Amino acid sequence: MARSWKQAILIFHPGSGRANRLSQAIQKLTDSLCQNNWRITLRTLALDPKEMLDDELFSADLIIAAGGDGTVRTVLEAVTRAGLQTPVAIIPIGTGNLLARSLGLVTANESNRVRHAVDTILNGKATCIDLGKANGHYFTVDAGIGPLAEAIAAPSPNEKRRWKLLSYVWPLWKAVRCEPVHLKITSDCGIFERSARGLLITNAIDMGIGQGVDVHQMCDGTLDLCILNPQTYSDLIEIGLRFANWFFLGRASTHLPYEILQVRSAKIEVLQTAEKGLAPSEPNQSSVRAMGSKQVPMMLDGDINGLTPALIEVVPHAVNVMIPMDVYERTICRCSSAEQVR
Repeated sequence: MARSWKQAILIFHPGSGRANRLSQAIQKLTDSLCQNNWRITLRTLALDPKEMLDDELFSADLIIAAGGDGTVRTVLEAVTRAGLQTPVAIIPIGTGNLLARSLGLVTANESNRVRHAVDTILNGKATCIDLGKANGHYFTVDAGIGPLAEAIAAPSPNEKRRWKLLSYVWPLWKAVRCEPVHLKITSDCGIFERSARGLLITNAIDMGIGQGVDVHQMCDGTLDLCILNPQTYSDLIEIGLRFANWFFLGRASTHLPYEILQVRSAKIEVLQTAEKGLAPSEPNQSSVRAMGSKQVPMMLDGDINGLTPALIEVVPHAVNVMIPMDVYERTICRCSSAEQVR
């Protein structure tokens, strides 16, 4: 006999955002959905995605991830590993909420975010997006290598809760003073070397360095490899202003101060070098002499997770996520119509 109601599992991390904001969001969400014939089961986040796989998860009509990018990544990884087609709704209650922001799930007024999330669950559209994988670990926003990437992972949870985006200023400032890492990149685009203070592999043209994101780009079967090498503090400020313009005002940059390549997979090695210096911008040329590879930390979605060398690959159409109907019509439908015309 078919159920007359729908079942949702709401997974949350008690440490995401402020405790009172999290509890208020969960209460508002459950009240609203229960009034619309949903039954909600609350579960705290398991650190290992495999621990979340049980009969209850497999039988749910909807899975809800409430928290920041780390919480969302763990939930999406669990759903992807299980091969579930169940849609995932995201309630953005973290510091950056970069994936949610890129999916059009973050409103300027924080008090409206739960209402916006409920509307997306009830009236939105499930859309299948790609994920990334680095050395077997999934990521939803970005993987990174180099001083700038390590700076993104530097602030503690308490610092992020207290200072929000300002908690990244000092680590990024220090990163510009660090020597660039010398990278060997083996990808579908060829084999080449670069010196850079940061390399980010993202699921859209930048996912948070100042370029607007079209949801259609997040399901195109490719990742964007961004090479950043700010030489001065003014260069870093320029990148920061582009990010702030996108993050706070939703304005995309027309000029990107870094190099971008679209790849399906890439192997990233950090090379030992015989002398300091910056590699020229042309591929296959370098002002340094490689002396073998070395291990450096790798950042995934804002946390240090493993060491190089890193094998990065896209996982096409990995998971279904709920997005607002207006975002779906503005991006997915528009791009599908354009492809049919061609």
